[in-house]
Amino acid sequence: MLQPLLIPYADAQAQSSILVGLKDAPSEEGAPDEERLLQRYCYLMGRKYPLDGWEYAKVFGLFRNAVVMQGVAARVAKGQASSSFAHLVAKVFPQCMAMAMDIVDRLEAQSRKSKL
Repeated sequence: MLQPLLIPYADAQAQSSILVGLKDAPSEEGAPDEERLLQRYCYLMGRKYPLDGWEYAKVFGLFRNAVVMQGVAARVAKGQASSSFAHLVAKVFPQCMAMAMDIVDRLEAQSRKSKL
């Protein structure tokens, strides 16, 4: 599945977050931008570019990640976390949801404009 690979390119509200990842990374550091990675994926998989529904796939992946993060947060709250980094993952849940909702809001705004 391509979507998890590209989550680091999602728009993050916070400047310091494990979700910021490769967003706005300088190309001279060797990190291709999201569009270039998608184009390469389509070329290698024999699919047409741009991918239909890609924004919806990003939202699905962010919601899926948010559910996992919320589960980790619940285990942290109960003292049952199995990782020493679980508290960091638990703190990112709100940012992950905000990223998903930003995309949803943008898609809804685009949809309303196209119906006018």
